[in-house]
Amino acid sequence: MYVPMDYHILFLAMSFIVFIITIFLIFVDTTLEKTVGAMILCTFNIVLNMISGIVFAGVDIYGYDNTGAIVHNVQSTMHPFIHIYVIMTWVTIMLMVYCAYIFVRKPWVERMENNEIQYPSEMY
Repeated sequence: MYVPMDYHILFLAMSFIVFIITIFLIFVDTTLEKTVGAMILCTFNIVLNMISGIVFAGVDIYGYDNTGAIVHNVQSTMHPFIHIYVIMTWVTIMLMVYCAYIFVRKPWVERMENNEIQYPSEMY
């Protein structure tokens, strides 16, 4: 499976951006909706991490030879970078476990009971 470098960079950027958005959703002002969104993004990010990790086995960098024809330069020496995505997948799974803990703990119920959450009709 040889993937062009352009697509590989796209998957790398998407997985890191989704990971950062997930962290913001979980740890900044936790609500039920943000936690559900974080769980959905975690499952999506696990798939992206698997794709990005497997693609490191054969990255195809296009080039030209001396006749001007396009040649494929497969870089199969990037296997050690797979470990980055194995670790990132493990951290994403731990974030899913933390989301499950948040669902059990339900911190938004305490805020609603103490009227700390303002609804749009109460703001004006």
